[in-house]
Amino acid sequence: MSQQVDVISEIKNFVDHYRECVDNIVNTLRRLKDAEQLLAREEISRNVYDSLRMEYFTQLMPYIERYFKLKSRLREYKDRLQVLLTRLKLESNKGSTSRIASAINLYRIDSRYRFLASKSAKPAEGEASSPIKSPAKFNISEIEAMLNELVRLESRIDVMNEISLLEEYLSISIKRNPNLDKSEWEQYLKTVMDRWSEVKSSYLRRLEDLEAKLNELSDAIRENEIRFAVGEYDHDTYNERRIALEKRLNAIKDEIETIQRNIESTDLRILRSLELLGGVKRG
Repeated sequence: MSQQVDVISEIKNFVDHYRECVDNIVNTLRRLKDAEQLLAREEISRNVYDSLRMEYFTQLMPYIERYFKLKSRLREYKDRLQVLLTRLKLESNKGSTSRIASAINLYRIDSRYRFLASKSAKPAEGEASSPIKSPAKFNISEIEAMLNELVRLESRIDVMNEISLLEEYLSISIKRNPNLDKSEWEQYLKTVMDRWSEVKSSYLRRLEDLEAKLNELSDAIRENEIRFAVGEYDHDTYNERRIALEKRLNAIKDEIETIQRNIESTDLRILRSLELLGGVKRG
């Protein structure tokens, strides 16, 4: 007889574990960033920073491993909740009602839906017993809230931090255990690389837009100088426009540099991770 699962209770339990894991990682990354700022201000030495960094990442190791295992389950739970939510809305009378008036059969053909069956469901009188005994009732607003929470949790650690965590984990783990089973981590890396490909494309489109704005501002600065030179603008008007234009120009340059730095550092981390997994070798 198939095991019947209360999916809502199961996901709530999962969310608690995942949130705890993410909180530990986010808080440690924040402390690392604070340490980097202390180093930049020369309030601590490089040796002190390196020691702190190694200490923090050593503490993070079990959480990183746990995080990637849970992350794959998170996507599965999101899909399950989306199936449930969509089906409830389709089969409800009004689509947006908060409580389904009648029981809904969610397990008819596909065994993937059997996780939606109620634990307490019992067969009707005269009805043959089966692994999935009856449909279940669910609250739509509760399902929506749960799905939104999973989406929020999924976004708490961005893909660049995921790649950084993965590289650090592999670097430390393989030094400790050269015979580490890499197959699972190859799959994790593939997943984050796919996500990074999408983010990187977005970054590249943003760079194109910023470069166009940079050219426009450069033209506007030259035009401002010409108008001042021919007497169209007095000194105050010229200075006011120049300061405003240069401020916008510098802000765009800073954003371009930040994006380029993020792309370069993330690509390098991916390359290092591939090397650690034996996927590529440098010449």
